[in-house]
Amino acid sequence: MGLFSRKPSAPRAGAIIDIPPSGDVYVTGTNYHGREVRRVPRGESRFELVREPQNPYDRNAVSVRFRGGVVGYIDADRAVDYAPVLDTSGLVPRVVGHKTGKDNIRVALPASDELDVFLCAARGVQSPRSLVPLVRVVRPWAASKVLHEIADEREYPLAFRSLFAGHSNMAEGQERYDLKAVLQPTVDGKTVAVIVEGHRVGRLESATFATWGRTVHANAIRGGVGIEAPARVWARFDGPLVYARVTVSLPESTNGLLPANPMPTGPVVLIPTGKAIQVTGEEQHLDVLAPWVAGGREPWVAVTLHSLDEQRARSVVPTVEVRLDGQRVGVLTPASTANVRPLVEHAEARGQIAVARAVIKGNHLKADVTLHVAKASEVEARWFASPAATE
Repeated sequence: MGLFSRKPSAPRAGAIIDIPPSGDVYVTGTNYHGREVRRVPRGESRFELVREPQNPYDRNAVSVRFRGGVVGYIDADRAVDYAPVLDTSGLVPRVVGHKTGKDNIRVALPASDELDVFLCAARGVQSPRSLVPLVRVVRPWAASKVLHEIADEREYPLAFRSLFAGHSNMAEGQERYDLKAVLQPTVDGKTVAVIVEGHRVGRLESATFATWGRTVHANAIRGGVGIEAPARVWARFDGPLVYARVTVSLPESTNGLLPANPMPTGPVVLIPTGKAIQVTGEEQHLDVLAPWVAGGREPWVAVTLHSLDEQRARSVVPTVEVRLDGQRVGVLTPASTANVRPLVEHAEARGQIAVARAVIKGNHLKADVTLHVAKASEVEARWFASPAATE
């Protein structure tokens, strides 16, 4: 730093801070402020958001002002989230807005969490609503079969316009099934944001957060690990309005995040996940499997796959042996062997052990092992070129 340089001071209370355009919020009550609204030119303008804690109608009131005059308010449902953000910062956000009709004004206001992060940064402090930085993202070990609705999609209209850029007929609505969401918590652990293709599209709603929030936050804080979840996104555009719905799929419980048994040691490679494949011959290994299903449990485990040529009465039959913690629990049928063995042999040729997701169901009299692995014909060429390490 130069001899006379100094660290910039934090903005004083009441200072106006320009906010990057994000979001799309309709300003309510403009019909009650005709004189001030008429002063606003059509097209783009800048508006200040000012708290009115003494407002007799709503103690969370946030007024929208143009050159000092009130033109309307942020609707009460949203103001309850924005009021504490503005109260804590003591700053006045200035946002881009548009007047499109006689008294129709919309402002590009970010979601309350994002606004808090921006205003805290302007003050030189970290917002507790900042997202925890992630080092890597992992997919839950168990199958993600339970659909969960997420909340606050309306706060992120620009995200949905980006996700559906190039899609036609958006006036009737379109849906994308092929997406992966990342669950990324805030520093304070009070919210889990849902990120799709780099865009924040909402948060886990309360019931889902009650089950998954603590686990997602703990994994992010301890190891920078985010959770991946299959996602479906539907959106419809009606002029400037965006209507959207997002669902994510998660295992039945947080116990499905990791396998119920220790991961195999040594150089291992995870076979890509696919449809269910039934293992055969489990009845010969009930001594190994029965303890796993005691008490009605249905654990998801990590199994290893091994190419094997079994000597039968009249021939040698190629198969794939399935082992749980080093103990044999069954083999694949000839048809399944044909689909999976090329992957196993590829791993073995590279000195690696093939690992697969599996679920065990049954009781002390009968237990079934089901793999969830892709067929060799379904695996992308890049996996063969450089198989990914275990997640």
